[in-house]
Amino acid sequence: MRTLVFLGFFVMQSVNAAYVDDLRRLYNEVIDVNNPWLRPSLNSNLPTKVSIIFFSLSSISLDDVTQTMSSSGYLGVTWRDEFLNWPAGNYSGISSLYPNPNKIWRPTLAVKNSIEKATPFRADFMYTTVTANGEVLWYPGDVFQTVCEMDVSKFPFDTHVCNIDFTLWRSTPTEVDLLLLSRMKFNMDEFVENNLWQLVDQNAERINNTNSYPFVRLTFTLRRQPRTYITNVVAPIFAIALLNVFIFLIPSQSGEKIQFGILVLLAYAIFMSFSAETLPQSWNTTSTLGNYFLVLEVFCLIYILLSILSATIYAREDFHHGISPTLARVVENMEKIFLCRCCKKRPSSSSTIEVSPMDEPCSHNGTEMEFGTKRPLPVRRIPERIEMNWKRVSRAFDMLFFWLFLLIVICSMIGVMTYITPMIKFDKAESVFKN
Repeated sequence: MRTLVFLGFFVMQSVNAAYVDDLRRLYNEVIDVNNPWLRPSLNSNLPTKVSIIFFSLSSISLDDVTQTMSSSGYLGVTWRDEFLNWPAGNYSGISSLYPNPNKIWRPTLAVKNSIEKATPFRADFMYTTVTANGEVLWYPGDVFQTVCEMDVSKFPFDTHVCNIDFTLWRSTPTEVDLLLLSRMKFNMDEFVENNLWQLVDQNAERINNTNSYPFVRLTFTLRRQPRTYITNVVAPIFAIALLNVFIFLIPSQSGEKIQFGILVLLAYAIFMSFSAETLPQSWNTTSTLGNYFLVLEVFCLIYILLSILSATIYAREDFHHGISPTLARVVENMEKIFLCRCCKKRPSSSSTIEVSPMDEPCSHNGTEMEFGTKRPLPVRRIPERIEMNWKRVSRAFDMLFFWLFLLIVICSMIGVMTYITPMIKFDKAESVFKN
């Protein structure tokens, strides 16, 4: 029994030693003698076909100030090296090697629209795999920062289309043909989604431009997640805008009207200073929502000026200035519309006068015959006309401004939100790579 165990151990050691010797011999005879500067094609008239697939790793983010897209991932690059093949049976059945990347030929892939250095992938840690039939697998990876022109006019419901262009730095189309892997163009198995941006679409295509070498373009369609901005920016500003209109309902005699308008204006300024980092700061386009916030601040200034004008009108009562009949009629009409003052309303005791029967033209010595009887006429009360004054003028114009600007603010909010909001349901929108 011990003899069998010893013989088995000896055979295994011999096999392992033969495997190591064949592996060392394979590297010496195939890899070490290879020239990495020679294009791996026995026929110089045929181009080397290089296929790529993109593996996305971490979340994709956008910077609206620098107009850049950042994403991390790696490429799966495959091609056939006709100089690197061997009969696996002659080398203990070894069918694949993992050589030093600097000892084999590699395509000079580079990112065409990179904002940093546009140099080929040549890092030594990007390992390669070579099979016995000459198939080479290479996985170069990096953090790709590319130019992405952004239109932030519909913030925070904006959608952007960004590209990563891979091209060959030194080879011509007659030497190397850059292709997309036919069975799969993207691999999103390891992708981690960004909490601010949603990947809604992706595409890959080979572009053969007559003005430049062919290149592969990866297209990403990203949509901003609007919930955070609606809660922290849009809703508070809209609430302040609606609250500001109620300045016209504060009585002029209270003395707090103008102070309220100034406090709201300060609230605008403070809130906008805190949310300045949240709003996009693109150099080529401006946010419609940001422009609307500026308009609301201008409205706040107008409210203060109109409040000063209303207080001035209210104070004219102390100087006994007369009111023209035309202005009085206008104010009476506004009161009927905005204050619901009409002549059908029952008058109070303080606004009526008594009329005796002697003043009636149809009476006869204070009596009147009715149904053959003689009965005194009752005393009638008629409404007394309220005297027009500057306080009524001030109040009428306050109500006019209140309803006018309330309608303008509400309609403008609806118009702005209709313009910037796309016709989609964000609650049901899912990333394209999720099934």
